[in-house]
Amino acid sequence: MSIDRFADENGQIESNGMIIGNTNDMTAGEAAFFASVAAGFFSIDDQGRVWRHAFRTSSGHMRPLKVRRRAERQVSGGYLQVLITLGGHRFHAQSHRLVWLAAGRDIPDGMEIDHKNNRKADNRLDNLEAVTPKINSQRAYKTGVKKPPVRPINGLARGSVLLARRIRGLYSKGNVSQRELGTLFGFSQKSISRILRGEAWPE
Repeated sequence: MSIDRFADENGQIESNGMIIGNTNDMTAGEAAFFASVAAGFFSIDDQGRVWRHAFRTSSGHMRPLKVRRRAERQVSGGYLQVLITLGGHRFHAQSHRLVWLAAGRDIPDGMEIDHKNNRKADNRLDNLEAVTPKINSQRAYKTGVKKPPVRPINGLARGSVLLARRIRGLYSKGNVSQRELGTLFGFSQKSISRILRGEAWPE
C-alpha cells in the first residue's frame, strides 16, 4: 500500500470527499499519516488528539481495534509524535504539525508551528500558530524550555567553577596581575577579566 494510492495527480489526499492534505507540502511521515487517515487507520479529534482505529498486519492487511487508542507517544522536548507503518516502511510525524495540516492550513517555507501556551502536548488548533524559527527559539529561551548556548572561553565550555575559584582566589591576594593569570592558565587577559567579574564560570 502506497501514499500514491490515496493521492490524486496533484498530490491531494481526500477522505469522504474532503481534501485533508497535499503530499507536495508534507514530509514523508505526514503524507503517510494522511494516507492512513484516508484508509481509516487514524483520526484527529477537535482537541488535537490523534487516535488509532486499526493496525496493519505483517501482510499489510487492516486489523481494526475494538476500542480506539491514542496514537501519540511523547518524545524529547515534550512533543507528541505518531508512528505510521505504510508499504513496509515506518514513518514518524509530529502531532502538532498533523493537527495544523489536517485543518487545511499551510506551513509557509521557513516557518514553524509553535504552541502558544508552550505546552507541547496541547495540540488544540487554537493553541497553535505559524512563527519564524527565531520567534520560536526566543519563546523557548524565555520560558526555559531551551537553555541559552554555553558561551565558550578561548574554546573551552563554561563550567569549571573550581578553576574560576582558584583564579579569583589568586587575584584577590593582590600579588598577581590579570595578564600573569592569563599566562598561567592559558587564557587571554580579556577572558580572565570576564572570570573575575563573574561573567564566565559564575558561582
